Amino acid sequence: MKTLNRMLLRDVREHKAQLIAVSVVLMFGVFSFLATYISYVNINKSAEFYYDEYRFLDYYALANHIDDSTARTLAKEDGVIAAEPRISEEARIDIGETRVSVKVNSLPAGREPYVNQLYYFEGKAPQVGKNQCLVSSTLQEFYQMEIGDEIELIAEGKVTTLQIAGTAASPEYIYEVSGASSLYSVPGDYGVIYLNEDFMQNLFGYPGAYNEVHFLLEPAVAEGTIERIEELLDTSGFVAGIERKDQISNSLLRSEIDQLESMAVLFPLLFMSISAFMLYIMMKRTIQNQRITLGTMKALGLYRKDILLYYMKLGGISGLIGSIFGAVLGTYGGMALNEYYTLYFHIPVMIIDTKPLLIIMAIGGGMGVTLLGSYLAGRTAFALRPAEAMRPASPEAVTGYDYEEKLGRLWHKVPFGWKMVIRNIGRKKFRTAATALGVCFTVIMLLVSMFMGDTTDHLVQKNFHEYQQFDIKANFIAPVSFQDIRPLADIEGVRTIEPVLDMGVKLSFMGEEKDILLSGVRPDTEMVTLRDEKGRILTIPPSGVVMPASYAESMGIGLGDIINLEPYDKRLEEEQVVVVALAEQYMDFSTYADIEYLGRLFDDSQHATGILITADKEHYMSIEDELQDYPYVQSVNNRAEMVAWLESMMGFVDVYMGVMLLISGIIGFAIIFNSTLINIAERKRELASLRVLGYRIKEIKQMLGRENMLVAVLALVPGIYFGYRISILFGETFTNDMYNLVIIISLQSYLITIVSTLFFVWFAGVAVRSRIHNLDMVEVLKDREG
Repeated sequence: MKTLNRMLLRDVREHKAQLIAVSVVLMFGVFSFLATYISYVNINKSAEFYYDEYRFLDYYALANHIDDSTARTLAKEDGVIAAEPRISEEARIDIGETRVSVKVNSLPAGREPYVNQLYYFEGKAPQVGKNQCLVSSTLQEFYQMEIGDEIELIAEGKVTTLQIAGTAASPEYIYEVSGASSLYSVPGDYGVIYLNEDFMQNLFGYPGAYNEVHFLLEPAVAEGTIERIEELLDTSGFVAGIERKDQISNSLLRSEIDQLESMAVLFPLLFMSISAFMLYIMMKRTIQNQRITLGTMKALGLYRKDILLYYMKLGGISGLIGSIFGAVLGTYGGMALNEYYTLYFHIPVMIIDTKPLLIIMAIGGGMGVTLLGSYLAGRTAFALRPAEAMRPASPEAVTGYDYEEKLGRLWHKVPFGWKMVIRNIGRKKFRTAATALGVCFTVIMLLVSMFMGDTTDHLVQKNFHEYQQFDIKANFIAPVSFQDIRPLADIEGVRTIEPVLDMGVKLSFMGEEKDILLSGVRPDTEMVTLRDEKGRILTIPPSGVVMPASYAESMGIGLGDIINLEPYDKRLEEEQVVVVALAEQYMDFSTYADIEYLGRLFDDSQHATGILITADKEHYMSIEDELQDYPYVQSVNNRAEMVAWLESMMGFVDVYMGVMLLISGIIGFAIIFNSTLINIAERKRELASLRVLGYRIKEIKQMLGRENMLVAVLALVPGIYFGYRISILFGETFTNDMYNLVIIISLQSYLITIVSTLFFVWFAGVAVRSRIHNLDMVEVLKDREG
């Protein structure tokens, strides 16, 4: 074994460049896994801890008028751990010259809420009998408000001056959005404030009553308990009931966390698969080059298991080094990601843990990948008998293409140097295939690293410039009649307005259910442009609905199918409608119908929950200000501001993909560099023979460069194809109810990929030139293994 260990050290020195290349690929695989998975685990654990510690609701019910007696009865129901009644209303506040839409929630008198407990950043709860309020941390941070500052509350036709008593956060509002129709509201456009219960009861006309109850439930009996709660609330004007999984903030958070989990698996899996492949190819070709040495070891009595262990040690060294360095970088990368997500998710009790067990698993996984590659290659050493192995390998049967016969005169016009290159590629199929696969992997990684940027740009372009044609959207606190909307068209700068009716409904079909936004617009709408999968413009039908194609596909719904729509508002009856068309949508998914048909279908009325506006750009600000003065306007969204905010948020995607692109470039170079080194090691005798025959080093370098470049060009097409297919797989994984990632890879990205790959091939050739310079022709030609 001592002899084998000495031989191992010799081989490590001889193949150090290849081993380093494999270690680099593996290092980035372990790094990407740890960085994203540590971040995913910490965020998921932080959210669960926040929910548990601050008692995030399991279910909440909305009703018109819930008196104290009903609230106490609900708290005593079997399966109810706690029931917290409160008042919750939409209003607006003036912060200096800025008007902001807010959700106003009540706080119990003299105590903290038991359900959805508040986390205080500074200050304290409002004092009873004083015009004080708590503001959400995101609102305070955006407007840089201080304890003691005053804001104006505009509600119920009154203006009330409030003093800020504190800043708090709630597990109910990790995402502060007003509803499903405003998922992408710009920061600062919406917020949450808290007032004393008695103050709100007087202000909004709820003497001794509430309009919401939040519950903690026993999990085992939650479904039956919810049914009883809703029955008890019938006499209180029950409106809707929402479970935790459907609560909008939690739903958005879960969607983001699931995406992070996918990222933590897919990219590392790609990198580690490539490192296993690289090591397998390197070890297999190393064993072929050491054929006679291997036969000698067997003849001297070494056991096959010792020889297999030797080659596994050789591969395991690169695995150990790459995994350790990857674990160190990944740990710091995960902590950096956590700091970013702490700001992004607004979780005040973020847990940052480096997870020693996860680090050990990552290092073990990296080692396992390299040991597997080494084992698969090392098994070929078992098959060789000592006498057979001690003889040089039989020359390969030449079954190449007869270029002269097939190409005739055209072949005679090919320069002699290029003829050698083409024949070498055709004769050495395994070597050519190994190099081509290395190039394919490089192309795949570069494309996969760039598709997200192109795809998100396409998503924003399609959704905000082609699908949405309006400039401003105003949402109302409650449905408003068409007649009362008309005066809004007279605001200076407004070109056109259209009413929109947004309704939250539960769609059911063949046992499948999905919560969707049902939007009613005019049949001749100019505000929304819907297209089918072939790009044809769809019109809003006089009856029936137009569904998002992605929703229909996931639920098995086809054209002409009848679906059930159950409104969240329990005062409205469940209805059945026909799916008339399927639209390609990318964000803000809505199922569309004629607004008047929708009104007749559910409550026989002509009302809107908002308006869509086209306006002159120079009047955007004045229009928004004037809209905020209308008592029934809840929030105003500017499409241009929304696009700017989304693009700024996508800066993280650009940074992440930029890092992945850099990593992919380094890995791509490592793959091609490794393959080039092995090619030279295998062809030492051939190259030395060319030198003896009078070829200059420059000519040999040129020949090798041409050969690698030609193989690379041939490998570009399959590399691009598989890169595109893998990008589609990634896109399907990342698609969720927030957006539909239709994979787009721009011509620029393809060109960058092609140019970068060919550059790596050229640079790898430059990096190994010293190996050709240092060839000892006499020693190589004497060596039977050369």
